[in-house]
Amino acid sequence: MRYTYDWLAGWVERPRVRPGTLVILGDHQPTAAVTGEGARWDVPVHVVSDDAALLARLEARGFVRGLEPARASLGGLQVLTMMLLETLPGPATAASSRDADAPAAR
Repeated sequence: MRYTYDWLAGWVERPRVRPGTLVILGDHQPTAAVTGEGARWDVPVHVVSDDAALLARLEARGFVRGLEPARASLGGLQVLTMMLLETLPGPATAASSRDADAPAAR
């Protein structure tokens, strides 16, 4: 695990031409040997980004800063998918913000 974290930290620190965002999704629920019987099947989701506006939007939706996830779940996979689609910038978002800066056509 340490090698993976060291590699990931090195990759995130590399210079980029544009803002970068990395979504890290846990791949399975914790085992009962770790959590005890009856544990929820929630997995942690981490978003690493140098886009301060994106991070603020995610915090407004319940994400917390740091590596320790909040105790309360934000919802299932379908909720996470919609949250990320609505929050992460995409081609349509980038085009509309670019168009907002351009003079209006007449």
